[in-house]
Amino acid sequence: PILCYLHLIRETFIHLMGANSDLLSLVDGVTVRLLRSRAPKVSDTDFKFLERRMNLENVEVSEADTKDEILFRDIEDPDLRHSIWNRLKSISYPIPTLESFFKDRLWLEVGQNVMQQLIAPDLNPSQRSTIDESLGELYNTSVPMSIPFRQHHIRSQLFELWRFSLQYGFEMTGPAYHRRLPRTGRRSQHRRMPGLTRGLNVPDQSILWQYFFWLAKEQNFDISVAEGFQIGPAQLPSIMACDYPEDGEEDVTMGRRHGKPYTDSADADCFALSQDALSEPWVAKQSTANSVTAGFVRRSVFEAFFSYLKAGSLEWPVADSPSPGIGNTTEMNLPGESMIGEPPIPVLSERNIRPAAFAPTASSAPFVEQCETPTAMQSGDSRPSFIVMKFYFLDQSVEERSLTYLEPFVMNRFFERLSTKFIISNPGRNNRTLPGSSCCAHYDSNNFSPLHATWRFYILTGSEEPGNKSRKRRREGGSDELIEAKSWLENELGELAKQ
Repeated sequence: PILCYLHLIRETFIHLMGANSDLLSLVDGVTVRLLRSRAPKVSDTDFKFLERRMNLENVEVSEADTKDEILFRDIEDPDLRHSIWNRLKSISYPIPTLESFFKDRLWLEVGQNVMQQLIAPDLNPSQRSTIDESLGELYNTSVPMSIPFRQHHIRSQLFELWRFSLQYGFEMTGPAYHRRLPRTGRRSQHRRMPGLTRGLNVPDQSILWQYFFWLAKEQNFDISVAEGFQIGPAQLPSIMACDYPEDGEEDVTMGRRHGKPYTDSADADCFALSQDALSEPWVAKQSTANSVTAGFVRRSVFEAFFSYLKAGSLEWPVADSPSPGIGNTTEMNLPGESMIGEPPIPVLSERNIRPAAFAPTASSAPFVEQCETPTAMQSGDSRPSFIVMKFYFLDQSVEERSLTYLEPFVMNRFFERLSTKFIISNPGRNNRTLPGSSCCAHYDSNNFSPLHATWRFYILTGSEEPGNKSRKRRREGGSDELIEAKSWLENELGELAKQ
């Protein structure tokens, strides 16, 4: 969860810079403070607040205003500022920063405390595992299925356990651990909302634990339960749709957009993390105005921590009809942004999944053999005979090429040259940029995961005015450059094919 949140921070700001990481050095501390937890596509107030501080009309401002109120003050190029604003105003989730991360961790710790009750105490501190890894070791493997599908299935089950642990975490941990924050003032005391009534309609703590352990068992995890402790499908109260503020005509204050939630929004928080709410797209426009509500904040923070568990989906292949694309997962976009890739997905090793008693029959043997094939093909002892890469040129359609996979020293030279003209990225790792020297290592362990190569159409002009600390950049992408780039690529691919 922590890496997922930090990854979202990085990808959000890289997206604002047009996927140009070199420009991140021009993002100053004032800008980060002004952007923190703002959601300009959702909130009309946030939109106007940020639009004024972008100062796109070059209005004369005082030195104090320039220091304290202007966004991206070190970027002076008008075209670049307009392109940043166009991307900024499309962000439909509270913009995360390191400050919001450290405050949101306080809420995450509540769920961690609940989840840790499913795991036996670690007797070897030198080999500490994450909660996800520890539960992955407890997964029952009695039902034969492909390795990629099993890992996807485990992620889906972990998502459900994390969801429940944070939906009812405060009620399950009790006063000895963490509590919600009290109301902050008269403005926060709105009318009672429909749904759960805290203290009256919330199940007893023992009922919640009974249901939670039963849920883990139902999700196919072999957890240990204390002798005499009863588990089962306890009846939980129904949750009606609600939010805070109730009318949805104003934003919650900035202080309520990160950190532990408040008591007067408990009903809205509980609904926001319900199965029904998370399974549907968030409807930002609840009334005549767009606003950032408590429910929207709680869902957004949860997705910032746990979107890695929902990245992609796989269908379960049957024995007599194997799926040819079993090794691939569909790309999942992070909240509100189609240009931000999927977060890193932890791979649960098969040796860390506890095997269960399973006697293969004659009819199941071919299927079991098929399930183990991806592991053999992705081992370091077997290199692929060909690989696939996808090439992108501005707004042109994607070109997918199959390349003969030659000896490492030949391929390394090819990828190094390619990286001088293209940005090489891994779509399975949130479009993380790779140097040319790392491409062979990727294909050696991920035979069927094509890398993406995007033409570098943002380049330095080399012009810097004296006394100006900001670097000037311009967009290159005319038809001549496009023809030249494609011609260069064809020559390189031709030379590779001759070897």
